[in-house]
Amino acid sequence: MPGGYFLLSRVKGAQDLIYLIATSFLPAWWMLVRLGGQGMIEATTNFVLGYLAFIAVYELGYLANDLFDARRPGGRKRWSGASGTAFVTAFIILRVGVWTLIGWATGWILDPVWLAATACLAVVFALHNLIEATAPRSATFVQLGLLRFIVPIIGALEPARLPLAMLVALLLYVYLRWLAYLDSKDLLRIADRRQPRFALVQMLLLGPIVALITLIAATTLPLEIWSLLTLLYLSRQALDERRSRA
Repeated sequence: MPGGYFLLSRVKGAQDLIYLIATSFLPAWWMLVRLGGQGMIEATTNFVLGYLAFIAVYELGYLANDLFDARRPGGRKRWSGASGTAFVTAFIILRVGVWTLIGWATGWILDPVWLAATACLAVVFALHNLIEATAPRSATFVQLGLLRFIVPIIGALEPARLPLAMLVALLLYVYLRWLAYLDSKDLLRIADRRQPRFALVQMLLLGPIVALITLIAATTLPLEIWSLLTLLYLSRQALDERRSRA
């Protein structure tokens, strides 16, 4: 089932999953409610279907990345399960089938924006896998981060709403992950990146531009998502401090 490979090869535990839901799923779902004018049930249905279609394609990139990366000098082997021809063939057929079925059932397969977003995702992931130098891959990483957030909801939002959604995603979702990528690849040294207060401080410092975007867009959505994430990182820091005193 699409999503299973991602959970087994990328999510290290319940904490990772909770963080993913809080920083990605919930803000994206809220965009469907606020920008799409959808009820909670409709937004949930659209997000689940959109995410399943997205992860079906994204996992193809993950598998290709893992198979190639495992053969590179110093590459990581993230997947220890089957990787033979039969497994890869079934893996591809199942995910292409799920993507097609969801696209047909929702009508998104006739939406040029949804199709273009899927094609963009495939091209960027292919470039990310083919480019071996770390520094140039930072450009594809940023795009993959944005696409991870926006593709699950892109079919359920009006095109006129997407620029705002993408801008908010870049600032409040992609930015911190891009810094983490640069630091993990030794392209940028951030001594306290792994400290809970780092994300909180960064989020607070983004407040002025979020306020400006809120004013220009004439919607409080950017401020709402910023407030949600700021509260999340504040709670995370408080929890960490309590653990350190215990």
